[in-house]
Amino acid sequence: VSAEKNLPAKWTTEENVAWKVAMPGWSGSTPIIWRNHVFVSVADGDNLFLWAIDKTKGEVLWKRPLGSGNVKMRKHNMSSPSPVTDGKNVYVMTGTGVLKGFDFAGKELWTRDIQKDYGEFGLQWGYASSPLLFEDSLYVQVLHGMKTDDASYVLRINKADGKTVWKVERPTEA
Repeated sequence: VSAEKNLPAKWTTEENVAWKVAMPGWSGSTPIIWRNHVFVSVADGDNLFLWAIDKTKGEVLWKRPLGSGNVKMRKHNMSSPSPVTDGKNVYVMTGTGVLKGFDFAGKELWTRDIQKDYGEFGLQWGYASSPLLFEDSLYVQVLHGMKTDDASYVLRINKADGKTVWKVERPTEA
C-alpha cells in the first residue's frame, strides 16, 4: 500500500531509476520496504546476509551475516526466503533453516537453526518459504518432500525471543 502519486509506468536500466546497488550474487527473495529502509536477503558465495539499504540514497546501511551453506538448487539459492518486518524489527529465514531477528540498527536480537532443532529439511529443490508475521508471532512452514519420511509442520515462533510457541504436524501423502 502506498500513498505515492505519479509513479512511472515504464523504466529501462537507466530511465526512471533512482539508484542501483551492486549485489554479489542473485537472489530469489523479494526486497521489503519500511519507511526509509529496504531489506533484502543476499547470497555472497557460500555466505548469506541480510542487507539494510537507505531507500532514498541507495546506500547500504549495514550487512549482517545469516550463516553459510549457500547452494544453488535449480532456479534459487539459500537466500530465497524474503524477510518480514513489523516496522520495529526485521526477521529473516534462510534456505539453510537459519531464522534471525534484528532491530533496524542491525543489532541481532536472537537466532534459531530450524534444521538443528527439528531435523533436516527433506526437500527436493530446497527451502524457499518466507516466514509469515502476524501480531506477536512468526509462522514458519516446512513442507517436506521426497527426501524424508518426517512429517511436514508449521511452527509458531515468538517474535520477541525466537522461541517456539507451538509446532503442529501437517500430515500429507503429497
